[in-house]
Amino acid sequence: MEIGNDFLQAAIEHSGKPLRTGGNTFYMRDGKLCIQASRRPASSGKNWVQTPARERCNRHFAAMRAVATYLKGVYEGLPVWQLAKKRQGWRMTVENFLMRVMRPYFDERGEMVRCEGALMSVGDLVPPMGLAGEYAEGKLSLRWEAGEDAPGASRTDRLEVVYVRESRRGHVGRAQLEGAVRGDGEAAFALELAPGDRLHVFPFFAAADLSDFSRNGYLCVEGPAVP
Repeated sequence: MEIGNDFLQAAIEHSGKPLRTGGNTFYMRDGKLCIQASRRPASSGKNWVQTPARERCNRHFAAMRAVATYLKGVYEGLPVWQLAKKRQGWRMTVENFLMRVMRPYFDERGEMVRCEGALMSVGDLVPPMGLAGEYAEGKLSLRWEAGEDAPGASRTDRLEVVYVRESRRGHVGRAQLEGAVRGDGEAAFALELAPGDRLHVFPFFAAADLSDFSRNGYLCVEGPAVP
């Protein structure tokens, strides 16, 4: 007998627990009925063996849970990932969506191992074009093409910047900017960078009302020379 989705949804909402039937597990997430394969007896329970590969996977998974929770704090007040989840990953929590997006860029220690090409913001706004920058005297200066108002690129779009120091790949910082917008074409902020260190910088734009974001750009700058 085929069980209808309406029946499954009503049964789950009544019991408050997932339902397992036909080798699948049904559950509710954000008001939607979701499905995934149930655990396989051949690789669970008394048949489960902790292999080195599984141990590495478990460590990576635990690290990514911590990274996702941490990044929610870094992006506090910027609903980048809440909006992205609604567009692309409605079956997931924001933390799970962040884990999925960030997994290729962080290792099992929770440190960022891939910076160039990392996806630190997503959305439909035009990203920073002609991006350039340099570090000098304790300050990072950025430049980009200001352009004119166009679909997906308003001169009032706010500049946002997150960054990672080479020497502290487990820490993602967020710049404190003084109202910099796309139309300015340039911005700067104070940041301490040790001699010989490098800074991986991920600038992106946010709509003035935070209704959309751009993908991030990327650049890497050198700290002061080693004495």
